[in-house]
Amino acid sequence: IPGLTPGAEPSPDEVLRGLKKQPVKHWTEKYVASEFHREYVVERASNLPPGDATRTGFSKGNTAPLSQWTALFKRGMARKVKDRVNTVLLLAQAPVIGLLLVGVFGKQLQNPGNTDDFQPWSQMARGVSSCVFQLVVAALWFGCSNAVREIVGEWAVYHRERMVSLRLLPYVAFKFAVLGGLCLLQCAVLLGIVKWGCHLKGPFFAMYGVMVLMSLTGVALGLVLSAAARTQEIAMALLPVVQLTMVVLGGGMQPVHKLHESMQYAAYTIPSRWAFESMILLEAGSPEQKVWIPPRRPAVLPPGSTLPSAGLPTTDQDVAEYHFPAGEEGKHRGKVWHGVLALSILFTILVALIFGILRFRDVH
Repeated sequence: IPGLTPGAEPSPDEVLRGLKKQPVKHWTEKYVASEFHREYVVERASNLPPGDATRTGFSKGNTAPLSQWTALFKRGMARKVKDRVNTVLLLAQAPVIGLLLVGVFGKQLQNPGNTDDFQPWSQMARGVSSCVFQLVVAALWFGCSNAVREIVGEWAVYHRERMVSLRLLPYVAFKFAVLGGLCLLQCAVLLGIVKWGCHLKGPFFAMYGVMVLMSLTGVALGLVLSAAARTQEIAMALLPVVQLTMVVLGGGMQPVHKLHESMQYAAYTIPSRWAFESMILLEAGSPEQKVWIPPRRPAVLPPGSTLPSAGLPTTDQDVAEYHFPAGEEGKHRGKVWHGVLALSILFTILVALIFGILRFRDVH
């Protein structure tokens, strides 16, 4: 190594800089052909009692994806159980956020929306939209925060097992199984508290399904950051930037159709925008979340005119009207399944990106 004193032992940083001069594949092949691999891997594996050679799922001869996934899943669950403090804190997020939302929106949304007085109903409709959007943001946060340190935090272990026989498919699948299970619990607790405390009228299981899909998309997004980042600090620094982008362009702060045209196109790539539309349309589908606006007479009549006998036309509006208006031939409003389909496509793209990043880092 240049600059190293002859006979001196190199520091770990110097060793790593020297190793980076050759691709991972070079060092993998060199290790497999070495005496160390024969002595510490091959011979030890052959001397283990029957059944022990595949206990970890990563012996050279065992590359079955299901076997590897099972071993990884058991190990991942064991880690969550042993890390009780962190696991309890993650699970506590849902009830804490749920109670906060009930405290903020519960009183405002306690009255039924069916009323002839449009102004109070309009204020309540804005409150429903804000509450639903916060559910979407929370579901996204659950997924991202659960996953953002998962790969980068165990990179040395992952890298070592990849050099033996670990496949990417069982590894990524195990991450989604463990983290997705955690998201299932968090979303169920959060939606249960908010739906009861804020008097939401939408179908529970349909809204829960959208929240889970949003949370799994958050897991995929967190794993992308975790796979791409070189350190946990970098991954955590990127998370707020991504999260705030999802909030700003998600349609809850400002309706998407009122954004600048370039921002409207950008919003189509934002998962929170599609989850919000599906969630608010599910909530708006309830008859209790519609209002009948009665005929209204003009406050000031032009000189010489007479009062129309029929007044102004009656209309029906729902809680999604402000953010996704159904007027103008409904061009600003889609269907619930449109948002679910868009979320599924974005989720698939993010999963493919995880595989691509991990494969790229395997050879560089």
